[in-house]
Amino acid sequence: MYKHLTSLLALFAVTLMTATATLQAEQPKVRTTIVVKGMHCQSCANKLIKKLNAVPGVRASNADAERGLAVADAKDAQQLPSPKAQWEAVEQAGYTPVKLIGPLGTFTKKPDA
Repeated sequence: MYKHLTSLLALFAVTLMTATATLQAEQPKVRTTIVVKGMHCQSCANKLIKKLNAVPGVRASNADAERGLAVADAKDAQQLPSPKAQWEAVEQAGYTPVKLIGPLGTFTKKPDA
């Protein structure tokens, strides 16, 4: 019984070390939050998500029509999506971006780049 327990503890320790190394290797999320005016329903949010996901450098996005917010996660912290392209994606979806807060700054009007 003692040998069995020792083996299980050793296996658990190896599994824990592997999981910890994997988590440390993952890059932290780089996220842009966009305040959006004009979304009214989940269909609106889905339309915006599709446009944001098409922006080069965006890994994934989400939108909440009820709260008037969208978030876009970058694929890579070294090659961030353009704030201007994200702003324009909101406009192309038919909504009004009010504020964009991201790793490249905070904008209350369309960014230059």
